[in-house]
Amino acid sequence: MPDIKNKLYLYEAIELRREYELRNKILNDLLSKQFGNIKEYRRHYDVQKFVKIPELDISEIRKKIRKIEFKKRKLHVAIQKINNTSKLTINKETMTLNEAVHLRKATHDRIKILRNLLNDAAYKKIIYKEGRNIEKIPYESFKETEEQLESNLLLFRELNRRIRKISFEKTVDFKDEH
Repeated sequence: MPDIKNKLYLYEAIELRREYELRNKILNDLLSKQFGNIKEYRRHYDVQKFVKIPELDISEIRKKIRKIEFKKRKLHVAIQKINNTSKLTINKETMTLNEAVHLRKATHDRIKILRNLLNDAAYKKIIYKEGRNIEKIPYESFKETEEQLESNLLLFRELNRRIRKISFEKTVDFKDEH
């Protein structure tokens, strides 16, 4: 909920931006029906045509889309201002909130890779071929991969906690209009 100066907390602003994106998608979907999707239906040797109902005002829909896009752009700029000015320290390294969000995404991606590497490093592959066994030993060390995965999981947890904490403390200079 907005603070006493009618600003939004960062987490509320992020939720509102998602809502604007959803509203924009809903309205754009309404516009896309007016042209139909002939290619989609030609595969089935059937062409469908959509005729708008009288209550649907296309020009009004376009105005709403422009208004939502404008508000979303203003909100995004206000969020980025907070992201670029807010600082936090993780593992003795000070960074902006924006950098922390990018680091969290990179850490999440690294966790996915390390999880797969750990599975590969856990077993050696034995191929039975023409009466002999061929052993393929994993390229990565299981222990080292496990340690890397653990440190990345802990970093991800810490980043999540710090980012979430800031999002409940910082406010965005944007008035939520109902």
